[in-house]
Amino acid sequence: MTKSIGILLLFFVLAKITLLCVSCASISYPSGGPRDTLHPIFIKAIPRDSATKVKTRDITLYFNKYVDIKNIHDNLIVSPYPVNSPVVTHRLKTLLIHIRDSLKQQTTYMFNFGNAVVDINEGNILKNFTYVFSTGAYIDSNTIKGRVLIAETGLPDSTLIVALYKNLADSAVKKTKPNYIAKCDKKGKFFFNYMPPGVYNIFVLPNDFSKKYDDSTKLFAFLDSPIIVEPYRDTSYILYAFQQYKKKEKKTDNATSSANAQTPSRSARNKKTIILDTIPPTFKTNLEGGKQDILSDLILTFDKKIALWDSNKIILVDSNYEPISNYTVRLDTSSKILSVHYPWEESTAYTLFMDQGFVTDTAGNQYPKRDTISLITKSATEYGSIKIVFNGLNFANDPVLEIVKDDKILLEQPITSNEFDKKLFYPGDYFIRILYDRNHSGKWETGDYSKRLQPKIVVGLAEKFTVKSNWDNEVELNF
Repeated sequence: MTKSIGILLLFFVLAKITLLCVSCASISYPSGGPRDTLHPIFIKAIPRDSATKVKTRDITLYFNKYVDIKNIHDNLIVSPYPVNSPVVTHRLKTLLIHIRDSLKQQTTYMFNFGNAVVDINEGNILKNFTYVFSTGAYIDSNTIKGRVLIAETGLPDSTLIVALYKNLADSAVKKTKPNYIAKCDKKGKFFFNYMPPGVYNIFVLPNDFSKKYDDSTKLFAFLDSPIIVEPYRDTSYILYAFQQYKKKEKKTDNATSSANAQTPSRSARNKKTIILDTIPPTFKTNLEGGKQDILSDLILTFDKKIALWDSNKIILVDSNYEPISNYTVRLDTSSKILSVHYPWEESTAYTLFMDQGFVTDTAGNQYPKRDTISLITKSATEYGSIKIVFNGLNFANDPVLEIVKDDKILLEQPITSNEFDKKLFYPGDYFIRILYDRNHSGKWETGDYSKRLQPKIVVGLAEKFTVKSNWDNEVELNF
C-alpha cells in the first residue's frame, strides 16, 4: 500500500512539472526569423472605392494589416482642395476619414495619402495609396501633367506644389486658396488625376500653410495663359520657378548687442576713453605650398583695411631677378585684398618685393619692413583640358555656357559654335548649364508676375562633369 501511494505521489509531481513547462512554453516567443517587408494591402472601403452618388462624409478604409498613419498633414492631398482639412484616424486594420466640409454636387473627390499609410509593426509604406469617389453619376477622368524646374539652375525642386485656380483673375493667387494642388516629385514632375473639364490658371507655390502667393522672395511660377482641361486632351506643361527678389539675411551686430546688454554707469558714460591703434597691418597669401595658380592672381589679404598703397614699392621680378613691367596691382572694394595680376608662365619662379611702407592702413600704420614673396607657378600637368560638344543646340536662343561648382558659376561664356575648348582648367567635379540669353545681357534675370515677365531659362544637366588633371576631358551634350 505504501509503495502504491509513493508511485501515485511521484506521478502527481511529474504531471505538475510537465504542466508548468507547457505553461512556460506558451508565453515565450521565438526570436529571429525573416523581417516583414510587405506593406499593407487595401481590401475594401465603405463607400467603395470609385463609388458614385456618395452623400456620406464618413469613410472607412480596410486593410489586411494593422495600420498607422505618419505625417498625414505633409502627405495627404485632397482634391478638390478643402477649406477645412479632413480628420483622419486609424483603428486596428482601418482608416477612418471624416470630411468636415460640405460635399459639392457633381464632384469627384480624391484622397492621395502619399507615404502616410504604414503597417504598425515594421513601418512598411503603402506608397501613393489613392481613394476616389464622386457625388455625381460618374468619376471624372481627365489628367494634367508637367514638370517644374528652377529657372536659374534648370534643376527640379521637390518642395514645391502646383496649384490650379478656377478663378482666372490675376489677384486670385494672392487672395484665395487653390481649387486643386499637386506635389512635385524628385524630378520636378507633377500629375493631376480625376480632374473635371474646365479652364484653369496654373501656378507654382511653396508648400507652406497659406497656399497663397504672399511673398515675392519665395519661389513662384506661372503660365502666360490659362490651360484647358477636356477629354482626350493630353498636354504636358513646363513651368520655371523664380524668386522675384532674393531674401536679405538679417545681420546681427554682436558688438552692439553686447553694448546694449551691459549699460554703463553715468560716471562711466561721462568719461571718454581714446584707444590708439598702433599695430601695423599684416597679410596672408593665397599660395598653396608656395605654388602660384597660373589661372588666377596672387592675392594678399590684409587683417585691416588699407587706406593707401604705393605701386612704386611693389616690384615683381622673374627668375633672373629682372623686373617685369606688364603686371598690375589692384585693391578691391573691401580695402583688404591686394591682387597682383600677371599672365603667369607654368613652372616658373617669381619674386615679389615689397618695400617698407608699401601699404598704410586706415589708422595710419605703415607696413613696417621690407618683405619678399618667393613663388613658383604650377605646371600645366596639374590642370586638365576640357572639350564640350553641343549637339542640336538652338543658337537662335543666344545660349551662354555656365560651368558651376558648389553652386557658384566659375565660367560664363556665350556659345558661338558647336564646340567649346579650354586648354587649362581646374581638376574637380562640375555641373554644366546653358542660359538662354534672350536680351543679350550675359546674365540670368528673374521674372515679374505683375508685368507678366517670365524669367530667363537655364537648362541644367544633372550629371556631373569630372575634370582630371593632365587629361583631355571631353563631354557631348544632346539637345
